[in-house]
Amino acid sequence: MPSQQYTPPSSTSSPAPPPPPPPPPSSAPPPHDSSLLTLPHPTALIPPSVDPSLSPPPTILVTGANGLIASHLCHQLLLHGYRVRGAVRDARKHAWLTAHFASFVCHDNDENDNDASNNASNDNGNDASNENGNDASNENDGASNDASNVNDNATAKPKKPTPRFELVQVPDMRAPGAFDEAVRGVEAVAHVASVMLGAGGDHPVRDVVGGTVEGARRVLEAVQAQYEAGRRAEDGAAAPAPGVRRVVFTSSAVAVRDMEAFHDRGNGSETLGAVEGPGEWNVGVVEAVEGGRAEGLPAGGAERVMMAYAAGKTMAEREVWAWAAGEGARDGVVVNTVVPAGVFGRPLSHEHQGYPSSSQWAPKAFTGDPDFKQFPNFYWINIKDMARLHVAALVHPGVVNERIFGFAGTYTMNEFLAFYRKHYPDREFPADIPGLESDLVEVKPAKRAEEILKGMGRPGFETLEDTVMDNIIDIA
Repeated sequence: MPSQQYTPPSSTSSPAPPPPPPPPPSSAPPPHDSSLLTLPHPTALIPPSVDPSLSPPPTILVTGANGLIASHLCHQLLLHGYRVRGAVRDARKHAWLTAHFASFVCHDNDENDNDASNNASNDNGNDASNENGNDASNENDGASNDASNVNDNATAKPKKPTPRFELVQVPDMRAPGAFDEAVRGVEAVAHVASVMLGAGGDHPVRDVVGGTVEGARRVLEAVQAQYEAGRRAEDGAAAPAPGVRRVVFTSSAVAVRDMEAFHDRGNGSETLGAVEGPGEWNVGVVEAVEGGRAEGLPAGGAERVMMAYAAGKTMAEREVWAWAAGEGARDGVVVNTVVPAGVFGRPLSHEHQGYPSSSQWAPKAFTGDPDFKQFPNFYWINIKDMARLHVAALVHPGVVNERIFGFAGTYTMNEFLAFYRKHYPDREFPADIPGLESDLVEVKPAKRAEEILKGMGRPGFETLEDTVMDNIIDIA
């Protein structure tokens, strides 16, 4: 019987009414004027309201731009009409991003220079991504304007198109001042980069955790330095440059609980029950790392890797919220964090990225790699939905000081295998995992994420079947 090749669903969607603005938290600082940072017309991939042919659109910094989540975020922001400054550790290694986004251009005029393009070395920056697909580098947005576009005789020359995507290089996001240049001229920052203890890594876990925390701290310090410079300039002749208006931090499900604690085994074992609200933290993993327990685990083992990652994300996100309540609130900076579940879907470029992070599990099941059983059931989200939630966190005036849970639903690997058998009935796939059930607790804050997606003109979350099949389309 011939294979029934999978065809991805159409990306078009019908218009939806504007989102009902949620009441902001009582502790939220007064937001900045959001005239430059407004979500385009609420449909998915339509011409953006920020018309790149008329004036330089706002610039948004995305760290870890070569990673799974960050690269899709860059793409979504460009589709919505924004400039993107992608930060990476190694510009040469990830120069493919510049080529990939080369079709996204705008026409500047000489009155609206919005870049940090003096840092020529940042032109092609890309980073060494961690397991979560995030990198430690930042980017220069290349938004320089060409004064030749306007002459004194009012005889306009054709406007020269300039790229809306630019790479900058930050070799070590832990270094003091690492992001100071990258944040110049940007209106918002998405800190997606992280440090990951890769397979076989034998670095001290506390060093890895510290790197994740320090990376987040350097971003916040760079944002804060802008406002301090502006205050110092208030008495001078020149008006201070506008500072960053929004900061978004990419967290993780394991910053909420250990993966095992999301399960309700139903056999009399103790369970924490449903995740009731956004205020839950994985304090246990932090205590374990601070107590030195992680150092005794086998180097490169899954438990050691996950413990380092979970502790780093937990501590970094808590530091972000502490900053939001202090310096951020003083300067009126809106802070949002996004908490991903297992992220599945097609990488932006399989050729250059492979299958980073959790996107590797669907291909492993498809090819029969026994490692696919390592995470037999958990929560999931489509990579495009994850990027869309980041876009909303960066620019939506109704999303203010929120912890957004990107949990579309639960999966089992047996469901993946069923999809493969349905679409490729002439192929052999691994047998189902015996006794595998979905025993995961409800994550109630995920309903808010679905509301946000619907407010962007989406029908809600992408389906699991479309997500899984899209994940393996490059190797099918």
